[in-house]
Amino acid sequence: VLGYHVSVMPRLALVVSLVLSGCVALSQVGPVRFTTPCGLQVHGYATDGGMPVQWNADTVSEAESRLLAALELYADDVRVAPAPRACARLKGWHVYPHPDDWFVNPAGKLIAGTTNCDKHLVIAGRGDPRRWALQHELIHVLQRCEPWDHEGWRDGGLYPALESLGFE
Repeated sequence: VLGYHVSVMPRLALVVSLVLSGCVALSQVGPVRFTTPCGLQVHGYATDGGMPVQWNADTVSEAESRLLAALELYADDVRVAPAPRACARLKGWHVYPHPDDWFVNPAGKLIAGTTNCDKHLVIAGRGDPRRWALQHELIHVLQRCEPWDHEGWRDGGLYPALESLGFE
């Protein structure tokens, strides 16, 4: 699909399902590797604690700050701008990289990231956090997952903000 290889990761799928269902606490999945300036708590892979080469404190923090700056310029949604308010909304969220750029969610859909607002949890494909799924998922965090279907993202400046960052 889309020319991307999707690995079969049954253990990861099980771990993600258990975390999202509340059967396993986030602390049981792995320790926080680093925290961004806005307070995102970034973990390693849910399966083994590893981390994608592109993901480190500098690149994820840069992704966070560049996204907030772009939203300040392009977005009309008061939930995602101004930057100080948006930054405060990110505090305490848990972010996990996925070992693949694209992965299949429990419903069988090929995705690059997912956000669970009830659990304060983001899982994003391993691509460069400055130009891949993480920034998209952080917009869902800032909007508290409403609307979930990306309604108004183009007209409200959210897609233009992502595009200005080189979003792939």
